[in-house]
Amino acid sequence: MAEQKSSGIAVILSFLIPGLGQIYNGQIGKGILFIFLSIVFGLMSIILIGIPLYLILWVYGMYDAYRIAEATNSNTNSKKQISKNEPEPLKTLKLRYANGEITKKQYETKKRILEET
Repeated sequence: MAEQKSSGIAVILSFLIPGLGQIYNGQIGKGILFIFLSIVFGLMSIILIGIPLYLILWVYGMYDAYRIAEATNSNTNSKKQISKNEPEPLKTLKLRYANGEITKKQYETKKRILEET
């Protein structure tokens, strides 16, 4: 099961170094890519085009780190709420919804069908 992540820490890490928040969230490849791009854009700032690119990457890195940490926490909390006393099909349905495999509308429709049978 995924570990709880602090969205605040993820944002602060990404504020300090773009990509560090992604690494904290367990997205190592994405974090390394962000760090590499921040170095490239930093070097490109000598010719001015790197400044806006770096700023865009920096802000997006903070947003992405926050979003991923919140999504991780949401999935972790949803999985904890699944009762062991529920019928197996309903457990499976809740897990699929918690993992983002189905939408809320699909979940509600399938849940209603399961409850009717």
